[in-house]
Amino acid sequence: MAFKKYDQHQTFIVPFSLDDFVPADSPARTIDEVVESLDLSVFLEKYNRRGPSPYDPRMMLKVLFFAYYNGVYSSRVIASRVETDTVYMYLAGMQKPDYHTLCRFRTMHREGVERAFLDIVRLCLGLGMVGLGNVSFDGTRIKANASGKKTKDMEALDKRIKKLLDESEKIDREEDEVYGDSTPFQVPPRLRDPKERKRLIKEKLEELKKAKERLEESGEKNTNLTDPDARLMRTRQGVRPAYNGQAAVDGKCQVIVAAGLVERENDTAQLVPLMESVERNTGRLPWIVSADSGYSSMDNLEYLEKRRVLALIPDVLYHLEKLGKSKYFPKSVFRYDEELDVYVCPEGKQLTRSGSSPYNSSRLIGYRCNENECNKCPSKAKCTSGKRRKVSRNVRDYLYTGMRQRLDTKLGMACYKERMSIVEPVFGDMKKNRGFNQFSLRGLEKTGTEFLIVCTVHNLMKIHGHLKNTGKTLKGLTNSVLIKGSTIKNTHRQTF
Repeated sequence: MAFKKYDQHQTFIVPFSLDDFVPADSPARTIDEVVESLDLSVFLEKYNRRGPSPYDPRMMLKVLFFAYYNGVYSSRVIASRVETDTVYMYLAGMQKPDYHTLCRFRTMHREGVERAFLDIVRLCLGLGMVGLGNVSFDGTRIKANASGKKTKDMEALDKRIKKLLDESEKIDREEDEVYGDSTPFQVPPRLRDPKERKRLIKEKLEELKKAKERLEESGEKNTNLTDPDARLMRTRQGVRPAYNGQAAVDGKCQVIVAAGLVERENDTAQLVPLMESVERNTGRLPWIVSADSGYSSMDNLEYLEKRRVLALIPDVLYHLEKLGKSKYFPKSVFRYDEELDVYVCPEGKQLTRSGSSPYNSSRLIGYRCNENECNKCPSKAKCTSGKRRKVSRNVRDYLYTGMRQRLDTKLGMACYKERMSIVEPVFGDMKKNRGFNQFSLRGLEKTGTEFLIVCTVHNLMKIHGHLKNTGKTLKGLTNSVLIKGSTIKNTHRQTF
């Protein structure tokens, strides 16, 4: 059989370009064009004019973005790809940064990555990919680069410190005994370099003492020795040291318009910072903010109401009551008569005011039914296990009431259900398709930068898909968008 001619050592008369090895519709070309349009002055501020010339931050960004686009997060693997993969070679211009350089670039350019994320969000605005009609908030737990076994509480730290101190004293005693009647050549192998052992023990003691100080200052129950900023959080793999990645995703094209990383598992305190980032990044407020009950609080609802943003954020009891899973009559079936200042139960009995007390930044007013009427009521078993039914009213209850009324409309529930197809697939793509299940870096600032790179790459992926589907190009658009992107005004203020 005659095979096609094969020669690995063939030479070429006509020089070829790496550009020839990159398909016209490759995401590498989109990344290349977008990065070329970015203002990299923030990156340049980090470099010292002295010493050898550093790698161009444009090249470094292109290589990192393309690696993350393909689910490659290890600096060593990225460095290898730059030497073996023609697309990486194309983006790197045949330069070969080693893994130390790649890792250092990620850790030293927090402000630069933030600026790149912002510019790319504004580019999405200019491309018509952001509508700010329904912006969904959500958080996802991402494992830290640390073992759960390294998470210690105060008692465990004290035990470990005592053990190391005892070991240090033991070395001193055994060293004295050996050198008392021996020469250095007769010292047992494990004691031949006692100074090195004592040095290592001293380092470990310092680490443990610092960890103990962190616990005392923070009031936390435990700390991780490998990554002190990580916290134990519930993940699908169980309780692990992790961080909480936050994202605000626009419903039009699933563009991440704001993102951040925190070391707290609770989402409630993250709504306001995310909203401020959305407004800062896009120059306007969304019509609707949808989120799960983890973001529900009266402070958050009041914050959104003051900014005329419609909240679709159910309180923790809303879905339970809708499914009929409440053991007793929920408060929502008790009608409040504002004129009489009483609650009326499902059986028509009145609950009168019994007192009030401060509650967080508000006040709670108590109401209770007459004990005799409660005991005679045929529905008492469905209402309370006590002598009489009691309910409380927060003076800001109108916030929950208004939110529930919106959710009970067809439009409100439809917009809320959109959340599952807006923000949840974004995290699903990050973790399942791109394999971003654990940070490569350690510490809140460094992991925060890494998470922002992941979110930026998600938006680059959306830009690439949008350009392919619409036939649009970035030529003549990018520079004007990056300048004017934050001045676009909101034109669709509506109410339910």
